[in-house]
Amino acid sequence: MKRKGSRTHRRIKNLIFKHPIDLCFWCKKPLKYKIATLDHVKELCIGGDYRRENLVIACRKCNSERSAAVSTYINIIIKIRLPKYKLILKFINVKMSMLNE
Repeated sequence: MKRKGSRTHRRIKNLIFKHPIDLCFWCKKPLKYKIATLDHVKELCIGGDYRRENLVIACRKCNSERSAAVSTYINIIIKIRLPKYKLILKFINVKMSMLNE
């Protein structure tokens, strides 16, 4: 999808925003169109997409909190798994060098 102010973004937001005042999908607070944001239920960085079923209306607070939580989760996963991958790669390199000798 294009940047926030683009025609495509507005068109999608119009399709999802149902009433003059809609509710945030996460906290259920009333939202006006101008302050509502589009949020992905399954974030793009973990395999989400732009299908209608994956897009919801959310307040800025919920949207940014969820984004921060997903970023933190991904950083934790990278920190946990990266040392294991480095160790495995080191082991493979040692084995390959032994085979080449």
